[in-house]
Amino acid sequence: MPDLPDDLLRRLQEDSEEQLRRYADVRERLANLTVTVSSPDGGVEVTAASGGAIRGVRISESVMRHGPGVLSHVILSTIQAAGAKVALETATVVQSLTGERMDIVGLVRSSIPEEALPPEDDR
Repeated sequence: MPDLPDDLLRRLQEDSEEQLRRYADVRERLANLTVTVSSPDGGVEVTAASGGAIRGVRISESVMRHGPGVLSHVILSTIQAAGAKVALETATVVQSLTGERMDIVGLVRSSIPEEALPPEDDR
């Protein structure tokens, strides 16, 4: 008959080590996570990192002809869309730790204004 306390301790240690590996994997994936979103006309492109940090903004010459009011709206909308997309992707990575116990992606999606959500095929 196996020594139950030793067997239980071994299994707990293996489970803990596996959980730590999963945390390290998630931490690495989040550290490297970036998304790039373009405005509908492609004139503005925004790159955002996990946590919502804006890493880059590209503005094409063609969108500059719209004037400052339209341009600022397009830039802001694209930044919001990039933030929403990176938040959803971050939630997807974190969801891998919780499994089905908690709907992290659903919680994040419900907190994002509808107009900022990326198109269905980008989710």
